[in-house]
Amino acid sequence: MCNRFVWVSKVDGIEQVLRADYRDGFTPNYNIHPGSYAYVITDSDPKSIVKLRWGFVPHWFKRWPAYAVNFNASVNGIVKNPLYRSSIRSQRCLVLANCYYIWINNNGVHQPYLIYARNEHLITFAGIWSVWKDMEGNTIPTFAILTKPAGSRLDSLMKSMPVVIPAEYRRKYLSKDLPLRSVINMINARDEYEYNAYPVSHRINDQSANDKQLIQPVGPRLFQEFRGIFSKRLKNPNALPGRSRFK
Repeated sequence: MCNRFVWVSKVDGIEQVLRADYRDGFTPNYNIHPGSYAYVITDSDPKSIVKLRWGFVPHWFKRWPAYAVNFNASVNGIVKNPLYRSSIRSQRCLVLANCYYIWINNNGVHQPYLIYARNEHLITFAGIWSVWKDMEGNTIPTFAILTKPAGSRLDSLMKSMPVVIPAEYRRKYLSKDLPLRSVINMINARDEYEYNAYPVSHRINDQSANDKQLIQPVGPRLFQEFRGIFSKRLKNPNALPGRSRFK
């Protein structure tokens, strides 16, 4: 599953790569959690990066739920699930992330880890979205991140993981003309990214905590062959090291 992630990429290079512009301003967030707002690109406006509330609420819900329960949507049975079957067909989105967190049970202690992809400072989660309207006509756009059984090198650490849409398929995933069968094949495809992880502070458990110290390692990486995307070179929390287009 995915219940916390990071997005701090304000730089113009991100807009160029995604071919989309920030429309709701920008605020870096090191601790995005269910119930908060995150940056997404929807199929209704693929040229805009907008903020939606994390925690999917179908448009036909009569009441706003007490808390964000549908922040993940399993791809297993999603086509027939009454909550999601409409949105997976016609309301898909890309959720922007640099990395995400998981919790690993170590002798009864749930240690948070940061998960990142090798050579990728930008990953896009597959998402679905909806717009809920109250009795007064006020609207709240919401989204959920699609998840599937973990199949990466980290499968021994977690049962499920977010569905990541590779760069070459981002526009295709947002296409209104994409047949449902192609959508299902895409979200069930094997994840080809190579991931690593390192432990981070338990401060991430506090939803009000939001600073760059949250992504700093407090122990060794699980695999030693490559470093994290946030290295000692990271002096500006809004600028990611690595590729020149992100500088």
